[in-house]
Amino acid sequence: MTLVEVRKHIDSFSRPSGFNVHSWRAVKKMAYSVWESYLSGKTHNRTYNFMCKEFYEMTRDQNGNSILTRRRVRCHFPDLVSKRVQAA
Repeated sequence: MTLVEVRKHIDSFSRPSGFNVHSWRAVKKMAYSVWESYLSGKTHNRTYNFMCKEFYEMTRDQNGNSILTRRRVRCHFPDLVSKRVQAA
């Protein structure tokens, strides 16, 4: 995936109810940041703790595998992260 494709992928998600515009923008920005690190081969050192399943879906590759590492995720949706979370 290219960053242009990543942006389109992230923008394809609808804002969930209960999220205001600013919060949703922050979620999308973080997902984009994860992708930037992933595509450049850099380690992303932030831990993610979201109650929004869309964030975890945004951070899946074209095969449906999570690009987040297990230790970087505190997930409220374990079924969304469990499909091949990287072991790093």
